[in-house]
Amino acid sequence: MSNNPWHQVPESNGQNGQNGQNGQGGGQDPREPRGRFGLFIAFLIGLALLMFVLYQLRPDVGLGRPEVWRSLLIVVFVGGSAIYWSRARLSDLMRAAGLWVLIIAGIGAFYMMGNDVSDRIMSELDPSGVRGTSEGLMVRRAADGHFWLRTELNGSPILMMVDTGASHIVLSREDAKRAGINLASLEFTSIAETANGRVRFAFAGGNQMALGDVVFDDVTVTVNGGELPGSLFGMAGLRRFGSFEIAGDTLILKP
Repeated sequence: MSNNPWHQVPESNGQNGQNGQNGQGGGQDPREPRGRFGLFIAFLIGLALLMFVLYQLRPDVGLGRPEVWRSLLIVVFVGGSAIYWSRARLSDLMRAAGLWVLIIAGIGAFYMMGNDVSDRIMSELDPSGVRGTSEGLMVRRAADGHFWLRTELNGSPILMMVDTGASHIVLSREDAKRAGINLASLEFTSIAETANGRVRFAFAGGNQMALGDVVFDDVTVTVNGGELPGSLFGMAGLRRFGSFEIAGDTLILKP
């Protein structure tokens, strides 16, 4: 063995080979163009399948609109650039692509069915909210067992309980004031028999009432002359619709 301090033993070939495998000379291109091109094709196929499914769910949205194609071109350009130029491994890219497909599919499904989903959620959170469907207006039964309608009378929000035992649309004095009805001009000369005895009431016509997207003009209401904890949506209001029915916990007001 030589004692020459300037003599160095060359490194083993194993380390050099390992460096070569890491792409430091003659190794595989870290971008793996062929594999990435295949992933890009798979990305396009997945995008096409997604658009096909969404179109089957909602054909009325239409694929011929310019904004739809502009959005698709942006997605293809951004997604393709990310796939080709990213230095991440193909396995990581495939996992990320799968995750984004699920996210886009979820967003697309919610967008296509967003109105129905949001209406169902809101009907559970606020049973008095009116939900418009192809069958008519639907209202969920509240926790107290009654059906409540969130109406607008002369532009003012009025909460009413559906009461088939009441002949008229009955307003409390407070709700009548809120709807802009001048109580001083009313004549409380009519008498009604209630569970609490006789009560005087007055008629007030020429009102506009809205339930969801349905608007009724020239609506006549009655104003209770006594104390009434809340307003009632009686038969006079229900007859404004073609028919109504109660299916389980849902009141359906049909046109």
